[in-house]
Amino acid sequence: LKASLFSRIIIKFSWLFLLLLLLLISILTIVAYSQGGAVDKSADSFRVNSHSTALQRDAYKQAIHECFQLKMPTEEETTTTTTTTSSSTTINSLGTRAVTSPKRNLLGSLELVFWAKLISDSNPLLKRTTNIEDHSNLLVTEALNAIRNLENLIINDPNYDKFCQTEYKTQRKTKSGDKDLPSNEKREQCIPPNSITNYFYPTLNLSDTRNYDFNNVYDINGGGQTLYSISDTKDYITRDESTTQWLLDRNFTTWNRRSRVARTVFHWGTTLNTTNTVKHEEELLELKNWVTNFTSTFSKFNTYKPRITINNTLPIHIVGQSEESQTFEIKLLWTGTEITEEEVDKTVTIDVYFSVGSVFFVFAWLFFNTRSFFLTIAAMIQLLGSIGPGCLAVNLIIGDSYFGILMCMVVFIILGFGCEPILTIYNTWKYSLIYSSDFINQPDLRLDWTLKNCHKQLLLTSAVMVTAFVIHIIATVTPIRIFGVFIGVIISANYFFSVTWFICALVFNELYLSRRSTFSFKQCFTSIKKKFQRESENDIPMTVFKDESPPNDNDNNDNNDNNKAESNNVYDNQDKAQSLGSVESALYLHYAPWLYRWRFFILIFFISFLILGLIATCYIRPIDGAAHFFKSGTNLYDHEYVKQTILPLAEGDFEEVVIVWGIKSINRTISEDYNPIALGKVTWDETFNLANERAQQYVVDLCLAGFNATYVEPDDTIVYLTSSNSSTAHSCFMIAFSEWCKRNNEPFPVPEEQFYTKFKSFLQPPKNGHYYPGKDYLSDLGWTNAATFDQQKLKYATVRFKTPMNYFSTPREVKKQQYEGWSAFVSVWNAKAPAGADYSFATSNIFVEMVLDSSLVLTGLLELCIVFLISGVLIFIISFDAALAGIFLFSVLGSVFMVLGFMVLINWRIGVAESICLPLIVGLSINYISHFALAYIAVKDGGESEKKSQFDYVRIAIANAGTTVLGCAIGICASSLMLFFCQVTFFVSFGQMIFCIAIASIIVSLGMFVLFLLFCPDPSNEEEEEDD
Repeated sequence: LKASLFSRIIIKFSWLFLLLLLLLISILTIVAYSQGGAVDKSADSFRVNSHSTALQRDAYKQAIHECFQLKMPTEEETTTTTTTTSSSTTINSLGTRAVTSPKRNLLGSLELVFWAKLISDSNPLLKRTTNIEDHSNLLVTEALNAIRNLENLIINDPNYDKFCQTEYKTQRKTKSGDKDLPSNEKREQCIPPNSITNYFYPTLNLSDTRNYDFNNVYDINGGGQTLYSISDTKDYITRDESTTQWLLDRNFTTWNRRSRVARTVFHWGTTLNTTNTVKHEEELLELKNWVTNFTSTFSKFNTYKPRITINNTLPIHIVGQSEESQTFEIKLLWTGTEITEEEVDKTVTIDVYFSVGSVFFVFAWLFFNTRSFFLTIAAMIQLLGSIGPGCLAVNLIIGDSYFGILMCMVVFIILGFGCEPILTIYNTWKYSLIYSSDFINQPDLRLDWTLKNCHKQLLLTSAVMVTAFVIHIIATVTPIRIFGVFIGVIISANYFFSVTWFICALVFNELYLSRRSTFSFKQCFTSIKKKFQRESENDIPMTVFKDESPPNDNDNNDNNDNNKAESNNVYDNQDKAQSLGSVESALYLHYAPWLYRWRFFILIFFISFLILGLIATCYIRPIDGAAHFFKSGTNLYDHEYVKQTILPLAEGDFEEVVIVWGIKSINRTISEDYNPIALGKVTWDETFNLANERAQQYVVDLCLAGFNATYVEPDDTIVYLTSSNSSTAHSCFMIAFSEWCKRNNEPFPVPEEQFYTKFKSFLQPPKNGHYYPGKDYLSDLGWTNAATFDQQKLKYATVRFKTPMNYFSTPREVKKQQYEGWSAFVSVWNAKAPAGADYSFATSNIFVEMVLDSSLVLTGLLELCIVFLISGVLIFIISFDAALAGIFLFSVLGSVFMVLGFMVLINWRIGVAESICLPLIVGLSINYISHFALAYIAVKDGGESEKKSQFDYVRIAIANAGTTVLGCAIGICASSLMLFFCQVTFFVSFGQMIFCIAIASIIVSLGMFVLFLLFCPDPSNEEEEEDD
């Protein structure tokens, strides 16, 4: 026998190929790392690009970037109305912080939520009590003092005056209403935080500090030193609508003076008329650096949570309070401008660190299988080095560097799925000595035998897994597209490195390292040198040991015949079977006979389970409501939970629908269509013109109709499209402009030639005042980039309506009703619109999210079916056995129905992670089943097959492939288990899905598939099986 040229080259130059491939892996990794950028964590990129809702939303967002704000006259930019003082910051005698900096518009906010969580005094672990009524209450002295101390820590910071939003204070808040301040006390000052402590620590008038009398209160700003009781403040708090909507428990009333939560909101400001984008970004960065310094303080507050005990001795009226005292802790939750992004970055980074745990486990598992540090290190280099080509492929497709949030799971995925070709090659190489002991002296023939027996397995499993990921290219959600291509390229690179890098490492280890107790580079190079010298001197094939001579041809032929006969009966002797290893012997001696004995009962069980799974598949549903980015227990999730369940839902918690004029659509290039963060270029409506008198009146009429908009469904059900019929709950610039015209005795609609003059007067600030009605509508309008104020024209315009939809709690059916209702509303008004305003559309984030949910289910199931069909073709091509291919595919369907049925059973809805994993059910099932199928074909076609029964074929196939399959399954399950501990729900859901798929696949491959093989006897052995 003569080895192939490929094997002889690998045997002779394995060390050289290792060095070259290591250089290639290093270059790819360095280049990919140099092109990397920040992780895209935006949920807005998860949208159905081809759907009108996403196209319109993207066009509106891009229009905001392409247009400009209204430029104000130059003389107005330098006008300030602040009072000059001797220092930049002063604290007046009444505790109000005054500043001399220019007035600052709202730049952002910081929201703190204090949550009283009931705990049990008898439980040392401080677990929350669930079997008694929760009487926790923050309106007690200890809790209010803790809240105020934390607020003062921020207010007293030296940089607070630099970032606070300011207002020109002209009035004070009293019990009888707002009162004007004396002229000498009117000043620009920081807006105090909106907090409940403002009511318990009021600033009193100096004329009377003996009693608490709201008629003498100077300001409700928390500047006082005396804490007043709930009895003194209850009437004022319950009457103040803004307080009950924002600061306390939604159940707080005059008679129920208890609140489990308290909210504090700080407002950050920026200078007026900031049109410089670079300057704005610099302000945001500076604010971020300052605000994020407080996160350590917030975390410390949660580490040492104040514990407070309530009992009947406290002067607090609690309805239904139990006689036993209750203890609660205060948990602080925070979010806000820039600080939320910092929290997301921190959480994602911590989750990525869990991949280190996967690296250590997979390293240990590979070492357990190979018993070689060198092979284990080589395998880890291969796995992690495969990531580089994936990053380069993504950057090449979209023409820019991109790394999405889903791509952060790459380490977990490649460690789990990449072990399969490594273990397949190693186990085939290891078992080659069982079939022929001469292979130990002929490594080139051994390598030939190894590649011949595992190349089909490697090609099939890698092709199917690549298909299961790359099929996401047909997905409608761009980040899923890129993720599929990214992982598909990585698995392809892993296959390439498996048949090159790892095979070279395997040969190098066998020739130079496996027979040595210790390893040194000197011994390694000495061994290589001696082997080349021996070959050149004796011109003989290389052998493992230098003192061995090659056998002659006659001996080889005799040995091959003996080994062939022995290989066919290697499992016939129980001693030999037990000598193979504990896993192989257990499968051969115990599992296979057990499966054969109970085959009829197990078959009935599987078929019943398949039928139930098929029925359950019809009930697969998408997520009802928006998916949370973080799981329960994290800061951002608990903050949203408190807002949705405990705090009152205010106007800001309801979604807006925006009606837009001036924008036609958006155009994207091919690379932009595959770039999740690229929006495209706006196509403008060139006929847009609101200066027309009829168009002005039309916008007013549309807004008035929108305030009371309803939609009648086909079953006559009336759907209310807005949350309130009050104009203050919505935003319509044209109604405000018409009211401004009436106050100034100007006609409305304004003549077309005077429109821009009057409209810009409405929008620009007056010379002697701070508030102007047009201020609230500047963000609703986009202007051309003209050189001067007078030359700017409207590019687009919007009106906004508050809807009854909440992003998290509104059911999907209600979102669909709202979408259909607003679409019909816009269609009706477009039909009767005058020229210049005859094209508009309604857009909302919640519409984009609703379409995304439906798309995930349909796309995931479609991709699953396509992968199933492609896999069936590949299996038939490799096996050329229609019966075997049919059993194969039927078993794959068993895995599919098992996973989908389990999801329906536990009400597991389809989200982003689940949609990605649906095609992987087919891919992973085929991976495991193909090991047994190809092992069965190999045993059946080799040697004296007519002397064996079908049970023997299946029994040997189980023992041959069982170790590799179980090893791959353990690697994938262990890698996915690390994702269970992550905080990002994408990661957790993906890990749970992969774990369930791996378990279902191993059950089907070791159970259903091999069971079906037992019921398909070999026709050539029919007589022998009947005798048995």
